Amino acid sequence: MRAAWSLQQRIVLAFGGLTLFICTLFVLLAMAMMYSLEDTFFERMLAEEGEHQRQAAQAGQGTPAPLRRFISLHADASSFPPDLAAAHAAHPSRRELAGEQGRHYHLLRLEQPQQWLVAEVSQQLEVRPQRAAILWNLGLMCGVLLLASLGLGWWLARQAVRPLARLDQALREAPPGTEPPIELQNFPRNELGRLAETLKAAWQRNKDFAEREQQFGRDASHELRTPLAVIANSAELLQARGDLPAHAQAPLARIREACRSMTQTVQSLLALARELELLPPRRYRLLALVLQALELQRAAALARSAPVAPFELDIDPALDLIGQPEVLAVILNNLLANAAQHAPGALVRLRWADGELWVENEGPGLASGGSGERQTSAGFGLGLSIVQRLCERHGLGYQMMGKQESGWVRVALRL
Repeated sequence: MRAAWSLQQRIVLAFGGLTLFICTLFVLLAMAMMYSLEDTFFERMLAEEGEHQRQAAQAGQGTPAPLRRFISLHADASSFPPDLAAAHAAHPSRRELAGEQGRHYHLLRLEQPQQWLVAEVSQQLEVRPQRAAILWNLGLMCGVLLLASLGLGWWLARQAVRPLARLDQALREAPPGTEPPIELQNFPRNELGRLAETLKAAWQRNKDFAEREQQFGRDASHELRTPLAVIANSAELLQARGDLPAHAQAPLARIREACRSMTQTVQSLLALARELELLPPRRYRLLALVLQALELQRAAALARSAPVAPFELDIDPALDLIGQPEVLAVILNNLLANAAQHAPGALVRLRWADGELWVENEGPGLASGGSGERQTSAGFGLGLSIVQRLCERHGLGYQMMGKQESGWVRVALRL
C-alpha cells in the first residue's frame, strides 16, 4: 500500500504550491508589462514623429528629416526593406513586425501627408536582449520566496497539527481497556477541541455499554448455574433409581444432554463477559486439556445415543504452554461440538504444528467457510462465532479454512 501524505506535509505542500503558482503568475505578468511598456515607448516616439511631419506639411515646409535616426519615411510599402516588406505582406494589419537577423520594426500609417513611418528598433530594445538575465533574477527571487513560504508553512502546519498529534499519542499510548488520557483543557476551542471532546464522550459511551453487556452476561451466567445444577442432579438421581420405567430413559437422557449443553453455554457466556477481568496466564499441559475436551464430547455423544467420533492426536505429551487453559477449554469444546453437529461420527484430528493447534474434521464442511466470517451452529447455539470472539478477546490467532481438496475442514489456533 502506498504511504499516504501526512496532514503536515499536505499543508506545507499547499503553501509551496500556492507560492509557486503566484510566483509563476508574477513572472508572466512582469514580463508582459515590460514588453508592453517598451512597445508603448516606441509607439509614443512614432506618434511624436507623425505630429512633427503633420505640422511641417501644414506649414508648407515639405518633408523634414525624421527626428530620430532609426525612424525612416516611406511613401508606400513598396519601399520597405525586403524583410519588412515580406512580413508586412504576410500580416498587413500588424503594426509590430519581426525582421531578419534580429531586426524589429514598428509601423505608423500617416494620413496627412500620406506616408509610412518605420522605426527599426533593434538597437533600442531593452527587454529582449536582457530577457535571460531578467528571468534569472525573477526566478532567484521566486526561489527565495518559495523557501520562505515552505518554512512558514512548515511552522504553521506544526502549530496546527500539534494538538492533533497530542490526541493521536494519547489514543495510541492508552493501555487496552483503559480510558485514553484526553485532557480537554489542553486542546484549543476549535474543530480539534470538539473532536477531542467527541472522542472522549464516544469512548465513555462504549465503555458504559460494554460494562452493561458484561454485567448482564455475568449475572445471567451465575443465575443459570444453580437451576442447571439442580436439574442435572435430579436427572442423575432419577437415572440411579432401579424402578425407572424403560420409556422414561430416552427423555431423561435428553434432559441430561440439554443440561450439559446449557452448562457449556453458560461457561461460554461467562468467558465472553470477562473482557475487563482476564484470567492470569499460567502453565498447562496441552495434551491433557485436549484429552479432557475429547472425553466430554464422547460422553455427550453417548448420552444422546449418537455415534462417537474417532480421533487422531499428534501432540507431544510433554508440550507445556503458558496461557489461559479455561478459555482454551471453552474454545475446544465449541470446535469439537461444532464438528460433531455437522459431521456426526466423522474422524477428528488434532495436531500441533508450527506453533498452532490444528483442529480438523473429515466432514461435509460448512455452509460458508472463511477466516473472517462469523459462523453459528445448532451445537451450543454459539458455534464458531464464540470461538472467533474468544480468540479476539484473549489475543489468540484464529484462522478457519473451508473444505479443502483433501476433504478436511481446518481451524488453526495460534496459542
